[in-house]
Amino acid sequence: MTDSKDTLPSWDLSDIYKGITDPKIKKDQEFSVAESEKFQKRYYGKVNMVTSPEDLLKMFQEYEVVYLPIAKASQYAHIVFSTDSETAENGVLMQQTNDNYLKTRKNLIFFELGLMELDASKIEELAASPVLKNYKHFIQNILIWKPHKLSEEAEQIFNDKSATANAFLRLFDQNFSLKRFKAAIDGAEKEYTLEEIITLTQNPNRATRKAAAEAITQGLELDLRMNSLIYNTLIKEKAIGDAYRKFSTPEESRHLANELDKETVDSMVAAVTANYKIVEDFYNFKREIMGLDKLYAYDKYAPVTNSVTKYQFSDAKQLVLGAFNNFSPKFGEIAKKFFDNNWIDAQTRIGKRGGAYCTYLTPDLHPLVFLNYTYLNQDVKTLAHELGHAINGVFMQKQTLLNYETPLTLAETASVFAESLLFDEFKKTVTDPKELFDIYMDRIQGIFATVFRQTSMHQFEQEVHYLQKDVGELTPDKINELWVKYQKQMYGNSIEIQDKDANWWSYVPHFLHTPFYVYSYSFGELLVLALYSKYKKDGQGFVDKYIKLMEAGASSSPKKLLAMFEIDLTDKNFWNEGLKYIADLVAEAKALHKKLNS
Repeated sequence: MTDSKDTLPSWDLSDIYKGITDPKIKKDQEFSVAESEKFQKRYYGKVNMVTSPEDLLKMFQEYEVVYLPIAKASQYAHIVFSTDSETAENGVLMQQTNDNYLKTRKNLIFFELGLMELDASKIEELAASPVLKNYKHFIQNILIWKPHKLSEEAEQIFNDKSATANAFLRLFDQNFSLKRFKAAIDGAEKEYTLEEIITLTQNPNRATRKAAAEAITQGLELDLRMNSLIYNTLIKEKAIGDAYRKFSTPEESRHLANELDKETVDSMVAAVTANYKIVEDFYNFKREIMGLDKLYAYDKYAPVTNSVTKYQFSDAKQLVLGAFNNFSPKFGEIAKKFFDNNWIDAQTRIGKRGGAYCTYLTPDLHPLVFLNYTYLNQDVKTLAHELGHAINGVFMQKQTLLNYETPLTLAETASVFAESLLFDEFKKTVTDPKELFDIYMDRIQGIFATVFRQTSMHQFEQEVHYLQKDVGELTPDKINELWVKYQKQMYGNSIEIQDKDANWWSYVPHFLHTPFYVYSYSFGELLVLALYSKYKKDGQGFVDKYIKLMEAGASSSPKKLLAMFEIDLTDKNFWNEGLKYIADLVAEAKALHKKLNS
């Protein structure tokens, strides 16, 4: 590992479209809009009378043919915009494809609604037909969503109205992609992107961390009223939709999408919050070894040694491919293609949004990995995380379009499992005990961020939605107050949470884009800890089952898919097994530190 920086890859999207002026983008949009109109004329009023599985299969296959081109064009526009929001033409393309996506969707809404008009017994009969085996789970889900669907006219209205919400989301994303945070580091004031300034909160120098944290707070404060208004507006819009669709709680629609019941989620949240002492104990341990009287929010991710190892992208590639190959040569082979074909965009640059993601596009195309690489250990972990998603997407390519996704319950399984593989690779290859201790500390803090922090964020999100329902629009100060409340509950007496940390909720995109998504991270992490333990026990037998899980996509329910691993999500002790693993990991880190200082 060295401090020099090698060349970071950027996407080559030419196998999708030749560029934003490629005439095929327009043709694909026109095809979906025109063919969706023909599909509607051909089958309108006939779906609810279908009796033959063969006839329904024909409808499903035509439906996917219509949908695929606009899905491709729309997602292409979004990913191009995410890498460069400064180019006005990229925003124009995204809006244009959004509009045509909504037109297509409007013409196709009748199809699902028609299926919902069938008697429950008929839906079950069709789902059981071998002819429709590829669409069995989709048809079964019709029964789950049936009580919450509206009339066709109402669904059309909500479809059209979604353009307004999308505009607010675009405003939020565009603002943060262009936003700069001013900080004086080592006496020199400079502007930083959100990703860059957050990275500085992990710097070994405490003064640098503090200056970076204060710059984030000050930068967020400038937009706090606007972001609070955006958040309030989207919460209200969701509440209106929930009321019409007869959802009893703000999170019920997410539970249904995750194919979970409220009791399972509440059980997980209760188990996690009952173990907040693990967090408090760990950060008190960290405070002691750092020799500090108090830890502040900007100390959370501080390295505990005096230096930070820099990982060139080539180093990260070697580590990640090594981890994947050790698990399965198939995993290593798939991951290598992403490096070889420039399916990874890793550069940080002006106009590029922050964070990281993997997008699956459509089954006939490869996934794409997006990240902002800053040469830290955490960035290697992020690379493994997103490539875990990407491998999942490649295995899923045997599915048709309607099953080419993962239930949110399992959405983070592949990615977090990849992080576990990388951690084992670090343990095998890192020879410096101090560096290994740092990796242990980062691993623990990463799990904390996924399990405990996301659960705390879920509780914050719940109270914001419930409170707005009772009292109306929430002031920025009130939202800040709730953020601090749940941060303090999690950290106990280990970290001093200050009021000036209160506005950090306002840069979290999940609250706006995918309400109540965050608990899926906690769910996924605890699930992976259980799966990883089984892998250690079962070896190759586990690998074969795991690949089947990756291949399944949305073709079956999470409960059925996990049954092959003998996992029962209704068992309350299941969550405690994962939490015990975390406590044991903290104990290992303490033992390693003791050994280093003996």
